[in-house]
Amino acid sequence: MSGLLLVLAAAVGAQQTPSGQRPQGIQPPAGTQQPARDTQAQPQDAAPTPSGRITGQVLAGDNGRPVKRARVFVTAVELPGGRGVLTDDQGVFDLTELPAGRYTLTVSKSGFVALSYGQRRPLQAGTPLQLNDAQQIKGIQFQLPRGSVVGGRVLDEDGEAMPGVMVRVMRYQYLQGERRLTPAGGGQTDDKGQYRVWGLMPGDYYVNAVARGGPMGGVPFGAFGAFAGAGGGPGGGGPGGRGGFGGFAGRGGRGGPGAGPAGNDQESINYAPTYYPGVPSVNEAKPVTVGLSQEVLDINFN
Repeated sequence: MSGLLLVLAAAVGAQQTPSGQRPQGIQPPAGTQQPARDTQAQPQDAAPTPSGRITGQVLAGDNGRPVKRARVFVTAVELPGGRGVLTDDQGVFDLTELPAGRYTLTVSKSGFVALSYGQRRPLQAGTPLQLNDAQQIKGIQFQLPRGSVVGGRVLDEDGEAMPGVMVRVMRYQYLQGERRLTPAGGGQTDDKGQYRVWGLMPGDYYVNAVARGGPMGGVPFGAFGAFAGAGGGPGGGGPGGRGGFGGFAGRGGRGGPGAGPAGNDQESINYAPTYYPGVPSVNEAKPVTVGLSQEVLDINFN
């Protein structure tokens, strides 16, 4: 009788076990796979923000005054695309959150000669700047020299001023192993026949003047192809000129007085493109040598 009671008690205990729970003391058969438990996702450590820093100041080379809104740009393998900032009113720049790397630091502003850190003279390579992890480099100073200037007047055969004449300044450079004459800057004469091309690097240049025919004197002569850049306008132009004037075709001309159809302009005079000092070919032209921040203002055409 007692044996029967023990069997019944065991059966009742098995029925009262909560669903999904195994009776205490009972182990699953060997080789049985247990269901996986839900575990909370562990957050991954984010990469720390770089804390390298480069600060300094940009001054004008001629008077030592701060150069505001100059562009300061750094490049490095560790910084894809590079990074740039503008100087403030005191000429101060501050490049932050830089990773460790070997940086090239360059400063530029219209009207000045661009410089790289460690560069001793224009057109020479600068010195890379090594920045260690979390390092702060302070007190870097740039003294930007002003760009050189070529200017003068364009007169006709009677000594009268020729407004609206396109003047371009060119220099020889090696492109893909070939020595080519390339534009360096340009401008347009004003009502007094004067022009001024600024922001030039020191070197030897060839100056070319072209007058285009038209019914009105002193007006721009239309589009002149792909030679666009900053500066320019009547009387002067920075590197690249304004509005562009590469790829001249055919003979030019001077606009006569008044307005009307070009075919009725009896005073339109055609002029061939001329190189300084008044020769038709660049092979006969005289190079104009300008030094650093020098102004050569007597390159005249007549």
